[in-house]
Amino acid sequence: MTFFKGHPLGFLHPVNIIKTLPNNEEKGLRASQLKKPEKAERLYLNAYINNMGKTDLNLNLTQQIGKKWSTALLLHDDFLSNKTVDFNKDGFRDLPTGNLFSAVNRWKYEDGKGFMTQFGFKMLTDNRTGGETGFNPDKEKFTTNHYGLGIETKRYEGFAKIVYVFPEKKYKSIGLQLSVFDHQQDSYFGMTRYNATQQNFYANLIYQSIIGSTVHKFRTGLSFTSDKYNEDFRNDNYKRTEAIPGGFFEYTFTPVERFNIVAGIRADRNSLFGGLLYPFEAMFIAYLLSILFEKASSQSPSLLLLNYLSVRPDYVILFVIAIIAGDIVITGLIATYRRKLLYTKLSLIHI
Repeated sequence: MTFFKGHPLGFLHPVNIIKTLPNNEEKGLRASQLKKPEKAERLYLNAYINNMGKTDLNLNLTQQIGKKWSTALLLHDDFLSNKTVDFNKDGFRDLPTGNLFSAVNRWKYEDGKGFMTQFGFKMLTDNRTGGETGFNPDKEKFTTNHYGLGIETKRYEGFAKIVYVFPEKKYKSIGLQLSVFDHQQDSYFGMTRYNATQQNFYANLIYQSIIGSTVHKFRTGLSFTSDKYNEDFRNDNYKRTEAIPGGFFEYTFTPVERFNIVAGIRADRNSLFGGLLYPFEAMFIAYLLSILFEKASSQSPSLLLLNYLSVRPDYVILFVIAIIAGDIVITGLIATYRRKLLYTKLSLIHI
C-alpha cells in the first residue's frame, strides 16, 4: 500500500488514542497522523525493493529553529519499470508501471503564550501506465495494436492552521483552518480519454468558551468551501462551480463527570442545491452504561448498540454505543439527511 489517507506511509507516525489507564495498564486504540516537525526524527531514511523491482524511498528531515520555530521536509519516491510482471500469464501487467513523487514541507510556530500556527505545502506527481505487457505508450497510445491505459496526476496543496488559546482561560480559544489545492488528472483508457481538474478552497473558523462555568460549554463557527470542476470525457465537457458557506453552534452540558448532553444546530447553503438547516442532539451517559453492560462487556470484547434518537422520513439521528472493553466505552452520534451524512461525533471514554 503506497498511500494512507493521501500520504505516503513514511510521512506518518502512530499515535495512541488512550495511552495508559489508572492501573498503569496500557490499552486503547492507535491511529496515524502526519509527522510533526517538533517531534519527528532529525533524519529518517529508508529504502525498500522487492523481487518485482518495486522500489520505495523515503527521506524525512526536521529542524528546530530557536525556541519557537520548527520545520520538517518529507520526501517520498516510488517507481516500478518492470512491465513484464504477469504471474497469471494473461498478457496484462499485474501492476501498473511508472513513478510517483511527493513532498511535504511543514512549519510550526508557537510563542508559549497561547498563540500557535502551522502552515505548509504539499505536492504530488504520479505517472502510471497499465494494460497489456506489450503496450508501448510512446507508439501505441490511442491505437488498437495493444490495449493500454495511462494516468498522469499532478496535485499542489497549501494549508494553514492558526490557533490562540487565552492564557488565563484555557477553556477559551479561537482557531482558523485554511486549505487550498489544485488537482489535475490526464488519463486515457484504450481509445477513451478522460481529463479533469479540481480547484478547492476551504476555510473554517471556530470559537469555543464556557457560559458561567465549565459545566456549560459551547462551540460556534463559520465555514466556507468552494470547488471548481472541469472534466473532459470523450467529446463532452462538464463544468461545475460549487460554493458552500455555513455556520454552526454546539452546546455541551456536563453536570457531573461521565454525563454529557450535546445539542446544537448547523446551517449550510449550497450554491447549486440551496439551503439546509439541521439540528443535532445527543445524550452520552457512559457511567450508567458501564453499570448496565459491565457483565456483557466483560464477557464479550465488542458490544454495539444502535438507538434512534429521532426519525423522520428525511432526517435520522443515530446514537451509537460500543463497549470495546470492560472499562472503555465509545459513544457517538451520526446524523443523516436524505441518506447523506451530515454530522458525526465520537467519544472514547474510560470508565
